This record gives sequence, structure tokens and C-alpha cells, in this order.
Amino acid sequence: LLFVFGATAGAALSSALVGILFSRHNRLGRTELVQLVLAAFCSESFQQFFHNKFCNLLFRCNCTWEWAGGWVNCNVHNASGPKCPWCLARHYISWTTDCLPLAVMLVVFSEAKSRGCHVSLVLLLPVVSFVALGTVVAFCFKVATGYPYFVTGPVHGKI
Repeated sequence: LLFVFGATAGAALSSALVGILFSRHNRLGRTELVQLVLAAFCSESFQQFFHNKFCNLLFRCNCTWEWAGGWVNCNVHNASGPKCPWCLARHYISWTTDCLPLAVMLVVFSEAKSRGCHVSLVLLLPVVSFVALGTVVAFCFKVATGYPYFVTGPVHGKI
């Protein structure tokens, strides 16, 4: 749980630093900077909150909420049989399941805001981008690894 708060705070701080550097060249105001940091914090919190359940939805691996065990009962811990490709991903590819969605959510937020979209769309579109991008990335993981379960079928958790 401490990791979740640390990662979320790190995302907010890095967004603030990027915003400060960006503001020197493009006149990003204080209000926009605060909104960007808040968007980063909310996007990372959303991702940390829903990532494991989304993993289970896509890969039927038995990941669950962090407070209910997280990936303790994921099939990645089985001695044999198929293992969830997201939970098995090495650090050099796992950025596609954590850093990439955060970056896309922030770009979508910023773009919707700059185009003058209604506040409900500004808040909804990053969530839609998380689901859409996550599904595409998960499908790529499924195809690349040959993992047999995707979206449908029973849950295949830890035995």
C-alpha cells in the first residue's frame, strides 16, 4: 500500500517538474500547472486502484483489489500451466501496462482541455483511454505469449 502512495506521489511530482520546465517555454500558468498535477495524481490513483481488477477482467487470472490480496492468487504463481502475461512481464516491457497508460491519460486530458471540451468529457476521456489502450496492450500480450484466456471464460487463478 505504501508503494501505491509513493508511485502516485511520484507521478504528481514528476508532472509538476515537467509542468515547471514546460511553463518556461510555453507560459503554462499556475492554474494549468495545478490542473496537470491534479490530473497526474488522479490518473495514477485510478490506474493503481483498477489495474489488478482490469488485469483479471482481461486475462481471467484471478488478480483482485490490492486490499483483497492483489495478485496473490494470480495464476502467475502456479508451478505449471498458463501464466498471466501482464503479471509475468519483465521490467523492460511492463512500462506498457503502467507508464504508458499514465502518459496517454495525461495527453488525453490535456488535449480535451485545450480543445475546450465539457468538463465531463475532460474527466471521462482519460478513463476511456485507459480502458482502450489497456485492452489493445493486453491483446498484444496475449498474441505475443500465446496465453489462452482473454476476456471470456472462467477465472483461472492460483491452484
